[in-house]
Amino acid sequence: MHEKILIIDGSILLLSTANMTYSSLLMHDNFTIGLYSVDLASFLTRRYNNWIQSIPFISNYSCKVGAQDITFFFLPDKGQTALRGLLKALDEAKKEVSTALFTFTHPQIVDKLSELHQKGVKINLFIDHYVACGATAKTLQKLEEVGIHSKVSRGLQLFHHKWAVIDDHTFVLGSANWTQAAFKRNRDFIVLIHPLAKKQIKFLNKVINTIKLESSDNK
Repeated sequence: MHEKILIIDGSILLLSTANMTYSSLLMHDNFTIGLYSVDLASFLTRRYNNWIQSIPFISNYSCKVGAQDITFFFLPDKGQTALRGLLKALDEAKKEVSTALFTFTHPQIVDKLSELHQKGVKINLFIDHYVACGATAKTLQKLEEVGIHSKVSRGLQLFHHKWAVIDDHTFVLGSANWTQAAFKRNRDFIVLIHPLAKKQIKFLNKVINTIKLESSDNK
């Protein structure tokens, strides 16, 4: 069970990459978003109640939060709805995809980024420096061979992010690492938000620029 979800008063949601630990919240690099949505909170609460009672449940849910469309996917997902949703969002990129990930090994997503790069989409890929030398090393080598150069984090803390920004239009965040295990076996989630507001775009670009300054070329 790898989800990181907090629901307050049936309306406020905190969706995060961070574990509820001292080191995760105060040391490691993570990302949390806050939403006010009675609809989504109700869906998530029903889902957890159904899970406890072993009742079948819907694996994805879409709603509006203000002017934005929110699509929430639960994992694991035998129908691969979440994977298809993520690939579709990436496939709509025309100019740039920036993604910050702890670990990245899912072959279909690797192929999608390679395809986008070949179409002229700029790919900014940031990875945790520990995992870049281990589980993700072969993936980064494959991407390097097609011309996608990754950057790795610096410092002792974990680069525990699991999110992407697509064309300053769509934000993808989840508890799920971009691995086959996350999509096929783990209890995880992914949420897609679009279209991004100007303030959100400004904030996300600031975060990306900070990560660039705190990263090194993967060698």
